[in-house]
Amino acid sequence: MVYNPLDKDGDKEVSKKEMKRFNKGKRKIDEFETKKYAQQFGYGAAYLEKNQGLIDVFNELIGDLVTDASIIEARIKGSDWYRQYNVEWQEKDKQRSELGEDAFNVIIDNDVEELRKRFEARGSTVPPDEVLRDLAIKSFYGVSERRKSYEDYDEEWLDDIVNGYVNFDNTQMVGGVEVFDFDGEAGAKSDELYQLARNYGIDTSMSNTAFTSWFRTTLNRYLDGDIQKNALDQELKDMAKGLYPGLAKQIDNGYDVVTAINPYQKVMAQELELPELDFNDPLMQGVVNSMGDNGEWQPLNLYDARMMARKDERFDYTSTAIKEKTDIASRILKDFGFLG
Repeated sequence: MVYNPLDKDGDKEVSKKEMKRFNKGKRKIDEFETKKYAQQFGYGAAYLEKNQGLIDVFNELIGDLVTDASIIEARIKGSDWYRQYNVEWQEKDKQRSELGEDAFNVIIDNDVEELRKRFEARGSTVPPDEVLRDLAIKSFYGVSERRKSYEDYDEEWLDDIVNGYVNFDNTQMVGGVEVFDFDGEAGAKSDELYQLARNYGIDTSMSNTAFTSWFRTTLNRYLDGDIQKNALDQELKDMAKGLYPGLAKQIDNGYDVVTAINPYQKVMAQELELPELDFNDPLMQGVVNSMGDNGEWQPLNLYDARMMARKDERFDYTSTAIKEKTDIASRILKDFGFLG
């Protein structure tokens, strides 16, 4: 049964109350109704958003309260939108006939080679020749034959195909951490994403499933041009503020986590006589994510951070701690007359 926009309670019947609500003044058609209506006939939301003419057709159908599937399909096929797309396909098919199959195949063969280069430049796995040929032919037509499907074979469509062949199976070890390994544009863009994430103190290892899921989705968005670097930066800022709530003010003021946390790392690593202290070290987390007397997250001051480091069990093995214990023992022995 076709979706009826008047049936607000979903009982498949239009009650007097629902009809009265509809007749009370001019009714505004909302976006959800249009999308739900269109999905019944094979038009997804993403496709709908690119075709204002098709949206107008469905809005008219909803406005006219058309719920009969055969009438809806007839109205769609009789619309200017449908005729326009059929004309596009027919014109390309006529052009193919006029060229002749030999000349057409030369064009497609050249396009196949260009597609091969495009996959390689993106860092995607190059699909078999028959797949490349199918893509080249679809790109030549630009639109699908309307009797079979409803698709636009445009740059956005092709970008999605190319990105779908980016191979997420290849990994490499960087600084002891396993990360994805790509070539071409995918490699360059992934390096940018990883570096941004590291700057915000985010665990980029494969074991961090939340980040890995975000990374896979975001890399494709970045390759598609659907998200720019400033928006990426903001997403990572939001992640970082969730991980380091005590540094939220510094992050909002334009500091990345590496910069904001560096003074604490230096002081505490020096106190523990370590070459460095990892962002995710429990001691570091306790210092930068401390609850203040006002009930808000904030980092400790550097003095308190140093004192906290001294309470860590690792401090007991430092030369400072050993010397302090030796000095205390010497004073005790001296006080009891065992040392001169």
